[in-house]
Amino acid sequence: MMADKQRLQKMARALLAQQRKDGGWGQLPTLESDAYATGQALVALHQAGGLPITHRAYQRLSYSPSSRCDEMFRPKSAHIF
Repeated sequence: MMADKQRLQKMARALLAQQRKDGGWGQLPTLESDAYATGQALVALHQAGGLPITHRAYQRLSYSPSSRCDEMFRPKSAHIF
């Protein structure tokens, strides 16, 4: 049981190390960060490593108007036809 916990923590650290400068994660190393991959990574980190929402990984998410991450999380306007 302890080995499983240590393995999960090691994988969580490896995933955290892949966080990009814009604060997000991409589906693949060759793709840009996107909201879906970032959300998956944050959920996995929380579940595997008990990552609290006060962790710096959340703080690194950039919400400034010029950031790519802001574009990922900004709601799209709805179009009614």
